[in-house]
Amino acid sequence: MADDPNLHNALAAIHSRLGTIEGRVTLIARAEREAILAALETLIRKKPLLGQIYLALNGSRNQTEVFEFLTDAGIQTSPMGVSRTLTDMHTEHGIVDLVSGGGSRVFRQGTDTEAVLNLSKKIREWLTDEGRIDPAPPPGRAKRRTSGRSDTD
Repeated sequence: MADDPNLHNALAAIHSRLGTIEGRVTLIARAEREAILAALETLIRKKPLLGQIYLALNGSRNQTEVFEFLTDAGIQTSPMGVSRTLTDMHTEHGIVDLVSGGGSRVFRQGTDTEAVLNLSKKIREWLTDEGRIDPAPPPGRAKRRTSGRSDTD
């Protein structure tokens, strides 16, 4: 079956079409970069947990580990809240990629959102402006903790 030239040609055609679609999506995202960033900024300022979860994703943490990571950082949430938010981030907002499915799904930051929008940096700025916790600051920076504000708003 692996040596079937028809199968190989069909897979090559599918891969080519997917590459074309992906290229068009990236082109549109670049053209509409400011509008997309403005919409995401409004969303994340309204729901900081969305940005905090985005920053906690590393492509190897499952949903339970993301919840524990956020809790360790001082962010109050629930396992169900993390699961719902990840699903929305994947299906509604398109800013995360599913790495593996099954009983315990693993997501990563979207490769296009990072390449085109530099979203991690922007989310850190928006969270800092709102006085929220950055659960995964870049190396060499301390986690910013605030007092008196709940991060579940």
